[in-house]
Amino acid sequence: MFGSARRLTALACLLLGAGPLLSACGAPRDPDLERRVLEARAKATKKQADRRKANASPTPTPSPPKTPRPTPTRTYSGEEMDRILATIEGDGPRLVATIATTAGTIECELDETRAPQTVLNFVGLANGVVPWRPDGRGAPKRSKFYEGLTFHRVVNNFVIQTGNPTGAVAGGPGYVITRESGAASHFDKPGALAMIDKGEHTHGSQFFITAKPTKNMANRYAAFGHCKQIGLVRKIANAEKLPKTEAESSPTRAREPVEITSIGIARTD
Repeated sequence: MFGSARRLTALACLLLGAGPLLSACGAPRDPDLERRVLEARAKATKKQADRRKANASPTPTPSPPKTPRPTPTRTYSGEEMDRILATIEGDGPRLVATIATTAGTIECELDETRAPQTVLNFVGLANGVVPWRPDGRGAPKRSKFYEGLTFHRVVNNFVIQTGNPTGAVAGGPGYVITRESGAASHFDKPGALAMIDKGEHTHGSQFFITAKPTKNMANRYAAFGHCKQIGLVRKIANAEKLPKTEAESSPTRAREPVEITSIGIARTD
């Protein structure tokens, strides 16, 4: 009888959390009882954990990342060249682009000998012959690409940049063309007409005009012509700017952007 009482006292101590130090409850140690109580406690804890796990919502399996669709590279065939060239007026030896803007007109001679694919692409977009899609989305368009676009990036005494149909940093026509670097000498003086790119073979529609000699750009960007009216280019570049964003090291957005109203392409003497 006394033995049973001692066992009950020890059991009470263990269940109350006294652990193996049963002497603290005034009862002698009983290793066998301790072992069975601890096993029962472990079994109850595991049962609770299993119940929680069974009731928990299943972890969703993450979807695999989408592989971006590669941007197609366009190379103009002989037939496409003929179609684009047929839209050019006149028959003189010089191929000239007249860029009419809300600030004035800039005349640029295109270097079709040293940058033929780049010039064809520019002419095709300007005349609405080449189909394009803003950033590769939506149905193809055949409208005159540059009309209504602004010089969205202008840097004091340096460059003016346009050809972005979406407002995104890398906006373009939904395709790229191969880089042609044969006309690098245009960077030796102000007025170089050149393509913006994100690296090798990423030219599309964005171009810039320099406001000063920029020989250091010859190995990085591809020129395809030369522009006059450098005073107007500098005026556009030096326009009042909006405050810079976190992504900019200096302000490059004009408070009142200059817009392209039309681009005429013609052969002249």
